[in-house]
Amino acid sequence: MTDCPFNPKQTDWMVAAAVFMMISVRIMTILVMTQTAEISGTTIEQVAVSYEANPVMKAAINLKGSTFALQFVVIPAVSIATYLLFRRRVLAGRMDSDLLSYFVQFIFFLMLLNFLNDATYLIGVTMR
Repeated sequence: MTDCPFNPKQTDWMVAAAVFMMISVRIMTILVMTQTAEISGTTIEQVAVSYEANPVMKAAINLKGSTFALQFVVIPAVSIATYLLFRRRVLAGRMDSDLLSYFVQFIFFLMLLNFLNDATYLIGVTMR
C-alpha cells in the first residue's frame, strides 16, 4: 500500500462525472435514433438495430416500459454501488487505494471517450 493517505474526494468527483456522462450518452443515443428515424421514415426500433452496438441496450429497447429504468436508474446505480463498495474497502484498509484510483480513472476516461463519440455523432445528425 502507498504511504500517502487516501483522499476519497479525489475519486468521488470522477465517479460523479462518469455517471453524468453515462446518463448523457444514453440521452444522446435516444436523440440520434429519434432524429434518424424521422429523417429516414422508419421506426426507432429499426434504427436501433443498425445503430446500437451494445447488445444489452439493443435488447433493452425492445423492453419498452422498463428501458427508462434500466438505462437511467439500474445501470448508474450498479456503477455507483460498485464504486462505493471498493471505496469502503479502501477506507477500511483491506484494499490498495491505487487500485481504486486506477479503476476510477479507467471508467472516467472510458465514459469520456463514449461521451465525446456520441456527442460528435449527435452534432453530425443535427447538422443534416
